[in-house]
Amino acid sequence: QRLENTGTTGSNNTTQYQIATNSNSLNISVNEQYNYSQISQAGNAINHYVDANNHFFRNNSATELMKIDSSGRVTTPYQPSWNTRSYGHNNASTGFTRVGSNDNGGTVSFTTQVGNGVNNGRFTAPVTGTYWVHVNGSDSSAGNAGLQIWKNGGNHLSSTAYLYSVNYNGTGVSAAIYLNANDYVEGKFVHFNSVNSALYDGSFSGFLIG
Repeated sequence: QRLENTGTTGSNNTTQYQIATNSNSLNISVNEQYNYSQISQAGNAINHYVDANNHFFRNNSATELMKIDSSGRVTTPYQPSWNTRSYGHNNASTGFTRVGSNDNGGTVSFTTQVGNGVNNGRFTAPVTGTYWVHVNGSDSSAGNAGLQIWKNGGNHLSSTAYLYSVNYNGTGVSAAIYLNANDYVEGKFVHFNSVNSALYDGSFSGFLIG
């Protein structure tokens, strides 16, 4: 390996250094005029910039992937997250209604997300990590029902938030859940005890913790 000063370029007083190997190189640029430095690796997509107040991680298209500002706040505009709402589902006495879906005649009123992981009441993890997941809802039929969070269709991974015997009673439940890439989670309004219940209104949301 060797460290080379590759010279000053243009009128911006940018001094460039390069740590080189036989097959690759790490480039370090110091710009005195605009008071920033840059670290990048040839052929790779991530660049690290440091100026007087911020740390930035950007790709080769200069898209900002993460920033740490002078107050220590971290922003990650491409961090996976989602929120979806459904309402007006029909009565059922067995099985479940997925919150944020059109199950049992429901209407999905909106879906907002970073990425495209959520579809009709199911969030599929784009990357491996721990996700914070929340589901809430209300029962229009004063039935016997509960809200639960399920992983991959067969693993109940939250407590049960019960809705019994009161029209339009609402509640919610949350959980931190580890997902591998392509695992999925659903927020389920579960119909108990062969008693009619109906999801009147609910939302299903979450985000990647890390």
